[in-house]
Amino acid sequence: MIDALILARIQFGLSLGVHFIFPALTLGLTLYVLMFETAFAVTSNAIYRNITGFLVKLLSLVFTLGVATGVLLPFSFGANWAKFSLFSGQLFGTQLAIEAFTAFAVESIGIAILVFGRERVRKSVYLTAAAAVFAASHLSAFWIISANSWLQTPAGYAIQNGTVVLIDFWKAIFNPSTVVRFAHTTLAAWLTGTVAVAGIAAWRYRKGIAPDAAARILSLAVPLFALTAVSQLVVGHSQAVNVVRYQPVKDAAYEGMFSPQNGAPLYLFGIPDADHTTIHAAIAIPKLLSFLESFSFNSRVNGLDEFDRDMRPPVNVIFTTFHGMIGIGFILIGSGLIGFFLQLRRRLFAADWFLRFLPFLIPLPLVANELGWIGAEVGRQPWVIYGLLRTHNAISPAVSGERVLIALIMLSVVYAALLFAFIYFGARLVNSGSGAAERRF
Repeated sequence: MIDALILARIQFGLSLGVHFIFPALTLGLTLYVLMFETAFAVTSNAIYRNITGFLVKLLSLVFTLGVATGVLLPFSFGANWAKFSLFSGQLFGTQLAIEAFTAFAVESIGIAILVFGRERVRKSVYLTAAAAVFAASHLSAFWIISANSWLQTPAGYAIQNGTVVLIDFWKAIFNPSTVVRFAHTTLAAWLTGTVAVAGIAAWRYRKGIAPDAAARILSLAVPLFALTAVSQLVVGHSQAVNVVRYQPVKDAAYEGMFSPQNGAPLYLFGIPDADHTTIHAAIAIPKLLSFLESFSFNSRVNGLDEFDRDMRPPVNVIFTTFHGMIGIGFILIGSGLIGFFLQLRRRLFAADWFLRFLPFLIPLPLVANELGWIGAEVGRQPWVIYGLLRTHNAISPAVSGERVLIALIMLSVVYAALLFAFIYFGARLVNSGSGAAERRF
């Protein structure tokens, strides 16, 4: 007998995990399209127009695959998670509908103008389209993050006749974790786009493909790399403090705290062992976790032992993903600061080793995004809506494991093909041009 619940969770995790690659890149790329199109509007320097043209091509590829990977997600709610849809559809579905009919529609129209309108509309209209795409993509992200945050920290609702009813729109939208999670996710997306743009520009500069344009991109992207990476450390800490307040059991699992402690250490590395309630091969800084959570080295930190076993998330998974995300974050912070230092010393373009290194960083923010998302979502378990609806009570009653398995295999093939297409066409785009002379970027 195949467990339908496990397979349904794997299927949705796969679908959302693949999809998540593209919205993060979209937000980051729209920032650079807007900045360089603004530079073109102000200076009329054709090099900025050429940079925008290249970035719009990359953005259109990312946006198209984001739509292709995201279009199946709503069907998963009805197919595999019917009880969740019946229980929370009035509130959760409203947020998704607002996103689709407002932000996504504007974003799609704006991207169409960017792709097809360069020679057909005035410069001011094209800049307006770039601004609209930037604003709409971030508004779209806000609605999605608000809906997901409501699953983490529900507010503005009542339970009537066994279903969730919206009673306060603004409390539901701006629930206790919406703002900090939106800031955290937005910065992650900007960092993702920045590292991608910097890595691509470094590759093209070294290959002699539109080197002047590549140099201008690097001159902007490298300081933004350092800024967004360091800022993410601050905002990420604020997000962690929010988790401490509203989801203490998740925080205990994040930090590997099996028992409550005064003056709790911060684990930098370790292998969690939930069965024996310990962290093997632990490397920790004494009392630092207590200080980070309350600015007191001797303050008390919650432990998993304070919560019933059936209320605890899988510690081994989220401790590992959380610390993996943080580890990548520090690699990116160090890399960004090194690049900024080289730029300040006017040695960036002479540091061939660093330009060689930058393209290899491109996957790291994407991996960190996935690890952070896994930690946030798995850390909510055993709840699909925190404190209201358990995951095993949310699955469709008639769905069979065999049907979910067939759908999972089919989706895996489709997503593999889409990812291959992204890498193939993305690589062709990055390598387009000639090193013989300065060409349109």
